[in-house]
Amino acid sequence: RPLYGIPKTWEEVNEAQKIGLVELRRKQHSKPLEWLQEHGACGDNIKEGTSTLRQAGRGGFANRFLPKDSIVSPWPLIHIPYRRRLEMNYTNDQKSPSHQQLINYCMGHKLTTMLLCPYATLSALINHNQTLVNVRLQWADPERSNHQASWFDLTVGQINKKKSAGLAMELVATRDIQEGEEIFLDYGNDWENAWNKHVEEWEPVEGAESYRSGDQLRIQEVKLKTVFEQMESPYPSNVRLLVDEAVVGSNQWKVAWKRGKLDAFFKKQDKYRYPCDILRREEEDDGTIWYTGIALYEENQDDGTVKWNPRWFTRAPREAFFFQDQPYTTDMHLPNAFRYPIGIPDELLPEMWKNSP
Repeated sequence: RPLYGIPKTWEEVNEAQKIGLVELRRKQHSKPLEWLQEHGACGDNIKEGTSTLRQAGRGGFANRFLPKDSIVSPWPLIHIPYRRRLEMNYTNDQKSPSHQQLINYCMGHKLTTMLLCPYATLSALINHNQTLVNVRLQWADPERSNHQASWFDLTVGQINKKKSAGLAMELVATRDIQEGEEIFLDYGNDWENAWNKHVEEWEPVEGAESYRSGDQLRIQEVKLKTVFEQMESPYPSNVRLLVDEAVVGSNQWKVAWKRGKLDAFFKKQDKYRYPCDILRREEEDDGTIWYTGIALYEENQDDGTVKWNPRWFTRAPREAFFFQDQPYTTDMHLPNAFRYPIGIPDELLPEMWKNSP
């Protein structure tokens, strides 16, 4: 980015001396209305929502009517020339997924090691559906993107030497898409077959029947356990209990409590949350519960070690506590989690990139 600000030619140097570099860049990137109408593409055609596909999570929906053959969304790409860069090492004697989760949001092809990862707004929300597909991929118009078609004539090794992004695709409507309709892309037959195989062969990992996530505990554990109660009935090892810094040495939260707006107060807090031990629980006649305990502040020492500095909190409300999943314990980190890239259509794969048998 700093290099971009430096004039590239003597003509730019002379022009920048006259009007200033900022004004020069603004002038270079200002386009007339006629140009925008011919080459422009809206960046807000997609909005987020709950997918209509069962268990798909979120999805992308049309923010307005999108006619057939119109550009639904630009897809600028970050290239990863060698897929092995996303491979994960085995840790703690437990076999991890073969690739990082990022690969699920990148595009690949069995004939190349190249991965292309979209970073457009909401691009990760576009789900796969071969039956209801309503968009397709195409290489972007260089006039409205950073796409450099000359990269098609380079080998993967040559592209590996590129230090900045230079590729882009576009999502194009294959038919009229109505406002509010979910956007679906065909990820390809290889992806479809890999997913069906995963579903057919998947089995729960050991201990799955007793697993509870931090989000589940947040809803289920209305009354928190003290450290003494946890000696007999501990919380799952995959979570830890945190307390909001706002209740440690401060009474500002009490104003929100009196107004009945504690949840909103803690959501707006730009403060830290610390591991804690609850030592006492007090329940009043009206059902209000207060907690007293110790928050453990983490302090990094000059020698690289960590020192835990305990601080007391008293009569803290339930809303001040949060369950956090321990690193690498959620579903996405299971050893049998699904990992497979979105398919690059055969007709879009340059011949020079084919480096896998």
